Amino acid sequence: MPQRPSRSSWRHRGLAVLTVGAVLGGACRAGGPPAGVDDPLAPAQRGPSSTTARTTSPASTAPPPPTFVPTPEIAALAVSMSDEGKRIFYATDPKVLDRAEFAPVCPKADHAQVLGCFTGERIYILRVARPELAGVMETTAVHEMLHAVYSAMASRERAQVDTWVDGIFAGVKDDGLRALVASYERSEPGQRLNELHSILPTQLPTLDPRLEDHYRRYVAARQRVVGAYQAYSGVLAQLERRIDDFQADITRRKAELEALEARIKADKATLEGLNRRLEGLEARGDVAGYNRLIPQQNTQVRALNALVDRHDRLVDVHNLKVREVNALALQQNQLVDSLEGKKP
Repeated sequence: MPQRPSRSSWRHRGLAVLTVGAVLGGACRAGGPPAGVDDPLAPAQRGPSSTTARTTSPASTAPPPPTFVPTPEIAALAVSMSDEGKRIFYATDPKVLDRAEFAPVCPKADHAQVLGCFTGERIYILRVARPELAGVMETTAVHEMLHAVYSAMASRERAQVDTWVDGIFAGVKDDGLRALVASYERSEPGQRLNELHSILPTQLPTLDPRLEDHYRRYVAARQRVVGAYQAYSGVLAQLERRIDDFQADITRRKAELEALEARIKADKATLEGLNRRLEGLEARGDVAGYNRLIPQQNTQVRALNALVDRHDRLVDVHNLKVREVNALALQQNQLVDSLEGKKP
């Protein structure tokens, strides 16, 4: 009797397919994934590199009215300021606004999320409730208060401070910070030094001693402010690095899957050829020839099944990585979304 191979043993089981299209709406990439393999969605947004403020007219730094009493929320934002810094901050009658209220007052800039703004008379700060971003409102308050300081400085003092600020920035190697300042130069001509006057003391731990003396008049605990900035920006930067690492791993696994799929396709073609030969031998009644070919056919089946099993295990790992990167991207987008005013 001729031996009969079990054909069901070499059938390629279906790939596990993960549907991720609805996880992050609006995100897309050019091209697409290999057939049967999930594609991670690119994060729809990236985190801000700094607090952004717009200054439109000279500040009023007159003492606040005798009846002015900061709310606990406003007082908490001024905790790192000196008495003079608090006086200037309170003189602007600062307000903390929810997203819907904030957007019309402080329009979104092209170059970054807007966390606060100084209109020339008043300071507005976006309310950020995410615990991962604790400190962002205090950093923003100091940033905006320093815009009021800059606006009120006498021309001679401002020119001197500009020289110190420009000197510090010339030595900055942070590409993100330099790109941010370059964007200000394009979108707000003439405001570069004004922005640097607020950015440098809230982001850089070390400054020129003369600048340290200047800022000490307004910020009593500058390192606290810098630490708060580093903490919340570090959360976003870490998420971005983890997403990039996952996406690199997914890209590598896709290439491995594509190579395996090519081998499976070739081996299946070889096996199908053997099966056709077996059918021909069986039709002619050539039992001896049929039985001689069976070991080769079984070896091919085992090899193909091993490839299929490896492929399917890799698909499972790939799909797990896709779910993980989409969870991270969703978390990142939620954080970034909390740093934006919402148009009504």
